[in-house]
Amino acid sequence: MTPDAPSIHRLKWWILLAAAPLIAGAAQLDLPAFWDGFIGDSAVYYAMADSLAHDGDLRYTPIDLMRITTDWPAGPQGILLTADPNNPSIIHYAKPLFYSLIGAPLVRIAATNGLLILNALCFTALLFMGCLAFPEWETRRPWEIILWNLVFWNLSALPAYIFSLTPDLFNGTLVMAGLLPWIRHNHSHRPLRMLALSALILGIAAASRPPNALFLVLPLWSILIGPTTSESPGLSTITHQRLIHRLTIITCALLLFAAGIGFVYGLSHFLTGQGFAYSGFRKRIVGTLPFQTPGATFLNTGLIMSTESTRFVFNWDTVCHNARYFFIGRFAGLVPYFFPAFVSLLSVIPAGDSRSVRRPVLAVIAGLFLFHIIYIPSNWHGGSCAVGNRYLVAWLPAFFVLLRRPPHRRLIVLTALLTALLTGSIALNPASAFRDYRDTAKRPVTQAFPMEITLLESWPVDDLGHRRVEYGDHFAYFADDNQFGRENDGFWVRGKSRADMVIRCWKPAETVRLTIRNGGEAGRVSGAVGRDRFSYRAEAGEVFAIDMKPGPAVRSYNLAGNPSWCYPVRIEVQSGFIPRYSEPGSTDHRFLGCFVQIACGS
Repeated sequence: MTPDAPSIHRLKWWILLAAAPLIAGAAQLDLPAFWDGFIGDSAVYYAMADSLAHDGDLRYTPIDLMRITTDWPAGPQGILLTADPNNPSIIHYAKPLFYSLIGAPLVRIAATNGLLILNALCFTALLFMGCLAFPEWETRRPWEIILWNLVFWNLSALPAYIFSLTPDLFNGTLVMAGLLPWIRHNHSHRPLRMLALSALILGIAAASRPPNALFLVLPLWSILIGPTTSESPGLSTITHQRLIHRLTIITCALLLFAAGIGFVYGLSHFLTGQGFAYSGFRKRIVGTLPFQTPGATFLNTGLIMSTESTRFVFNWDTVCHNARYFFIGRFAGLVPYFFPAFVSLLSVIPAGDSRSVRRPVLAVIAGLFLFHIIYIPSNWHGGSCAVGNRYLVAWLPAFFVLLRRPPHRRLIVLTALLTALLTGSIALNPASAFRDYRDTAKRPVTQAFPMEITLLESWPVDDLGHRRVEYGDHFAYFADDNQFGRENDGFWVRGKSRADMVIRCWKPAETVRLTIRNGGEAGRVSGAVGRDRFSYRAEAGEVFAIDMKPGPAVRSYNLAGNPSWCYPVRIEVQSGFIPRYSEPGSTDHRFLGCFVQIACGS
């Protein structure tokens, strides 16, 4: 390389230019007006940061409520609270505190925009640290490193999380910060104490999100069986003295990892009296908030969200379905929302190139993957208020560092094109994408992916017209806007469109009867129930019935472990009409296709 040739050490500083518009936008966005109320768990994290910034505690008080309501007129709707078991009038916030603690000074300065600025800084830090994740190639392929950085972080759904007042992006930044000393050590064989630093940071990341504890495997792996050099022999030639040295470093790493966890939990215990304020007996408050009226208390408001009655339910069918949905699910799949991470995973498959994969990283990814789809099978993506898989954001850096070299330019360009097709609309307008999270899975490109039937109760479709509509012998869960909700005992499908849904029965259905009334124009009506398909040419106004044999159901379990039997349904209509223009006296201006009634039979 010539002296004037660029290297990553010169180029990485230019990537920080992204911080300027991000921070400027985060500082000026009128979030209360833009959101028109808190989204998901944002209320509790903002309230915690606000309380720490102004009161130095995590106690929910009337002053907190008044201060928040000044900016958010509806108050902190959806907030999670927990009360002192001996004195219910003492109320604390029921979520991990570290994100809000770090963001509290910014909230003190910038009020509502403080956490947005923190998120913008975290996103910039990911870009910057990503430039240091390929030390062997910093002088040989700096442009590939920069390009892959931009594609991996910028073009996926990740920018939407800049505008979420939840710690997902923050947790991912902590993980990346913990992985960086491990990466640099493996390249330059720096002193093993660098791995102890990695363990400390990963301990803090684990306290903020417990599954991150699995990343401790990486520094321990390198300490025990790290790369062989003249100064760092492998296990086959290790001496007794060096073995004692490595065991000492392992002990220090474990102690520092525990210290990171203990630091965060100790702060939580000091501020709330509970190390785990977000487990056990807690409530989500929607509607009247404690202290909002003279008679409103913690005990008589909100919905109990206790984890004590939750059962662990294991079913091979559910695990297999979740394994498929994790990658190609419509609402939370890796491919439709974080395609560059999927490319990283595919890049380690070719045999004979053992250098292309950091084997322990792949083991950690596999462990986290299995933990989420097995331990929390009905909510492995992080709930309904998310763009894609919210939990995945915390361990997305593992996919980034999975490669030991940046991809070649052709692969980067191809990945960029496909990623832009899948999530380009999210990356271009991430603020609106997060605010309108209900619509991200309704885009034409995502409708090609299967619906996650195991996640029925946490689909990002919170409006009553789509989510869990009761029809007597079954519930219907509508996945898009191509229907108009329940009307008597059925629903209208939008003209010239396809409506996707899932019907949920309380016992297996041998047959499912579809009674369909075509609209005001002749056309073909087709679709499927489970594995059975149909296609019928219907005249204008014709009514016909079809008995479908859906085949095996996908079983869905509630938190108590009770099963139900679910079947995907698709109805597609080629014609349409507007009653207002074709039926005398009608004022209905909707574009209607066909009216559908569904009955389950055993």
